[in-house]
Amino acid sequence: MKSYNQLYDNLSREKLSEVFKDFKIDQNYNYERLLKEIRQQVLFYLKVIYITVKEEYQAYIIFETLNARGINLSFVDLIKNKLFKELNQQHPDDTAKTKWKKLRFLISSREGLGSLETFVRHWWISRYSYKSAEKVYKAFKEKWNNDEINANQFIDDLISDAEKYIKIASPNWDDWKQQEEKDIYRSLNALKIFELSQNRPFILSLFRAKEAKIIKLSELKNILAFIEGFHFLFNAVCSMRASGIEGSYSKAARAIFEANNDKKITKIIIIFKKQMLNKIPNKNIFQENFQELTYVKKYTKNKKLIQYILFLIEVSKRETKELKPDDLTLEHILSQSSGNDDCIGKIGNLLPLAKELNQKADNKSFKEKIEIYHKSEFQLTREFVANNYQTWGEEQINERTNALADYCYDLLQTKLESS
Repeated sequence: MKSYNQLYDNLSREKLSEVFKDFKIDQNYNYERLLKEIRQQVLFYLKVIYITVKEEYQAYIIFETLNARGINLSFVDLIKNKLFKELNQQHPDDTAKTKWKKLRFLISSREGLGSLETFVRHWWISRYSYKSAEKVYKAFKEKWNNDEINANQFIDDLISDAEKYIKIASPNWDDWKQQEEKDIYRSLNALKIFELSQNRPFILSLFRAKEAKIIKLSELKNILAFIEGFHFLFNAVCSMRASGIEGSYSKAARAIFEANNDKKITKIIIIFKKQMLNKIPNKNIFQENFQELTYVKKYTKNKKLIQYILFLIEVSKRETKELKPDDLTLEHILSQSSGNDDCIGKIGNLLPLAKELNQKADNKSFKEKIEIYHKSEFQLTREFVANNYQTWGEEQINERTNALADYCYDLLQTKLESS
């Protein structure tokens, strides 16, 4: 039953999307087709060899032998095998297996966490050295042979950091009980919307520092807001090449891991920020990419990002931050039924509205919509009404899109440079 559940989990749409990145499975047809192809491979090409041994210790030796013979085994399984072999000699019970089961449970407890391999690599990067997935086990083995790894402590550290990691990779509003901590959730949720993971080792080290009480809450919120702003410009809108970014994160992550006081951490963060500021795209590149962002019913890929952008602008115009991106819906000023596909999806044609008002606006005329917009509590929508537009079409949409792009870029650039 355990194997069945694991197979069922690995065949989920989310897990298959990670493995087959070039195979778009957003439609039911493609998902069904992929499942059939996998079934075909299993039925006709998969061979299973069942080996029995008298002692569990012999199984670990067989596993190592398979790896030495060139069988492509997961680096996580190789590490686990090494740990279990050692712990079975020290404590021949199921303690290690119980702990490893807990680790697997944690990393599968929320959507969007990725694989156990991804977590272990990020964890390794945050503590020891910057390695690709293929080279993690080799680095582990070097430390193991030099007696630098305690098997029990290694597993305990993995579990402890996994509990932090799930809050980073798949944040929940309730993870942060205190009101002054909600900004942490907002930044982490933004990074999830941006679909980024290379910053996780660095943030994991920051969370360890927070637990050790060698970084202030205000400084943690500040650096997370910086990371959020940087990746909004660099990745979310401009999709710039991330060459060197992960290396910078891993270097800073290890420096924080090795730091033992708040002054050292502050210095590390200052150096890191300077490195990132040099990579910010210029305004022209940002404007060009901002113009390309669209949302209509038949193309929803950018929906969450556009919600975030309107949320970002809205929060900057309010005195309170008691708002989440999901609190607003996207209203098309020029209705989608107009048929003007070239411009109706652009951000310049979108407003934040409460769900009830959005439903009332629906496909009404521009004049009728303005009356509904008057009732909105969103500052961005009120400003639109105050501009007193007499007509609304492609020219006005493009002008407003450019204006919002300028506003966003200037807002983020100022925040990043002054943080």
